[in-house]
Amino acid sequence: MALLLETIRNTYMATSKHGRRLFLSNADALGGFTGVINPIEDVTSTAGTSITPFGHTNILTSGSSQLGVHTIQAISQPGVRKTIGLISTSTGNQIIKPTNAVIYTCSGATGSTAINLKGFGATIELLAISTGVWQQLSVPSSAQALVTFTTST
Repeated sequence: MALLLETIRNTYMATSKHGRRLFLSNADALGGFTGVINPIEDVTSTAGTSITPFGHTNILTSGSSQLGVHTIQAISQPGVRKTIGLISTSTGNQIIKPTNAVIYTCSGATGSTAINLKGFGATIELLAISTGVWQQLSVPSSAQALVTFTTST
């Protein structure tokens, strides 16, 4: 399932005679494309793992008692979206901690430092609103009870 950034660059992107202007209008707006291809990484380690601060991460751990603490790498560019999904039958929780950043949540918390994914289907979407803040964009209603926030692990 993994779709690495380098694979996207080397397989799906073409360079025109205008270099990086490909797909841009004269007003620098995107146009003429069918969708956006995001890198997808798979995490299978039950131990803590470093995950990218962009694209999508599938957490695929197995077993019943893991409490992996995975770290989102530091935000390099505001405006980047990150989605994380726990698609494992594991009944163990998975903790996600951003590096040098806090999380503003839909419930009004402004200083959460960890996301707790508590079961199969737990999914979260984040937006980097600065190099030190992730904003929670959404949690599907079917997964709301599976995603919680804390200031410690």
